[in-house]
Amino acid sequence: MMRRSSRLFLQRGSLSVEAAIVLPLFIFIVFSGIELSRGMLIRASLNDTLAEAARAIKIAGSTGDYQTIIEDLINNNPGSLIDSGLVKVTNTDFFYCPAQLADGSQCTQTQREDIAPIARFEVTYDLDTISPLLGTLKFNSSVIVKYEKI
Repeated sequence: MMRRSSRLFLQRGSLSVEAAIVLPLFIFIVFSGIELSRGMLIRASLNDTLAEAARAIKIAGSTGDYQTIIEDLINNNPGSLIDSGLVKVTNTDFFYCPAQLADGSQCTQTQREDIAPIARFEVTYDLDTISPLLGTLKFNSSVIVKYEKI
């Protein structure tokens, strides 16, 4: 028959083993949730920055370097969570009428004269996380800007 102190020692030992198994898993799940939350906050910040960039491009009427405009907006905002080095403008297309943007059809001559050019650019942002469960979060956005005639 086991003595009471031996049974108490075995119970403490099993509690330690259970904690050693469950605690790392619990911590891993908690930190993965924190990383996912951080990623969603950065995604919202990226959307806000791209909206500001679209406004700046529309006002300036520039068909120039969108990468520089976006990086300047990020760098001039001290509260930005976004790393400007991770933002990449991957594709830029220009259209002369909404129909050409929608389905690739040709614009008529009157549409070309009456409607200002439209630009579409795509942006990617790759966020490396510390969680092996999440890996790298890849954010892709497509922005459409219609230039206004002055």
